[in-house]
Amino acid sequence: MDSLLHLVGLSRRAGRLAAGEEPVRLALQSGAAALVLTAGDAAENSVRRCVRWAGEQAVPCCQVPHSKEELGAVLGRTSCAMAAINDPGLAAAAARALSGMDQARYGALAEDLSRRAEEQQKAEKARRAKERERLRRQSKPWAPPPNQSPGSGRKKPGGKTARHGKG
Repeated sequence: MDSLLHLVGLSRRAGRLAAGEEPVRLALQSGAAALVLTAGDAAENSVRRCVRWAGEQAVPCCQVPHSKEELGAVLGRTSCAMAAINDPGLAAAAARALSGMDQARYGALAEDLSRRAEEQQKAEKARRAKERERLRRQSKPWAPPPNQSPGSGRKKPGGKTARHGKG
């Protein structure tokens, strides 16, 4: 199996793929799509619509050297003319697979998507670190006050801690 088709199938299994015209349009409008793929034998009108939708959202759209049937078989369908990969890392890997087939045509796309994926990964890492720090600083209602240890309190002469209300 072709590495590009393998990555498309992996994206589907990961739940990070929109397949078909309407799901691709919705993924583009919501800003989830990172890369749009159209089949090599997709109808001219479908490709034109897809390119227009992707252009409005500044998402790369490229035609792959596979037929609708090949693309659909990977997705568990009879055919699929277009698909949107919603994960930047998977989109970058798909672009690298395409550049392996045709460096002149897809090389710049692969570099751009790899850079975008790296930037998003750094931003996500920073966001998680900030969230961890926020949770660390958050007061914990079950913890003792900062100036008092758990066992500190007034002790009775026998070594037992005195309870309020009982002498």
